[in-house]
Amino acid sequence: TPLKLDRTASPPEKNDELDNLVFSINEMQSNLAKSRQALQVSHDELEHLVAKRTRELSQSEAQLNAAQSIANIGSWHWDIATGKEEWSAEQYKIFGRPADGSPVTYDDFLNCVHPEDQSSVLDANERALDGSQDYDIDFRIIRPTSEVRFIHARAIVIRDEAGNPESMLGTVHDITRQK
Repeated sequence: TPLKLDRTASPPEKNDELDNLVFSINEMQSNLAKSRQALQVSHDELEHLVAKRTRELSQSEAQLNAAQSIANIGSWHWDIATGKEEWSAEQYKIFGRPADGSPVTYDDFLNCVHPEDQSSVLDANERALDGSQDYDIDFRIIRPTSEVRFIHARAIVIRDEAGNPESMLGTVHDITRQK
């Protein structure tokens, strides 16, 4: 709680140093209280906005997940430096893996690719990374249950300022029904 000095409530009219000091301290405390109140109002408004945006983001994510499920399309992001991949829930489903968010690496992905298709997937990846061709390929995967699925994959390469590949962002579409 602020200290309130009751020597004078209005600006001193004579040159009394103590009165001037008390008045200045009271003014500073009053301004500080007003600032704190304004800060609290801004804080409350910001918290409300964050909660609203969080709800909107959750709704948008749910709509994206539903759309991917309807279209049978999964999405992924591969960090080239670490080898780690992030998969959407639908990609886990397409690959027959539990959508528990467990870590996935590029090697895990390659292990799912049918052995007869691995070299073409690696070649397509290399051509995309060196910029000579878009990543746009059909291949087969083998689920943990040994079921074979046909996949159409597309991706873009994300590059740093020097043009070096940093990551890839793409989709997989289960086209087994069309085959």
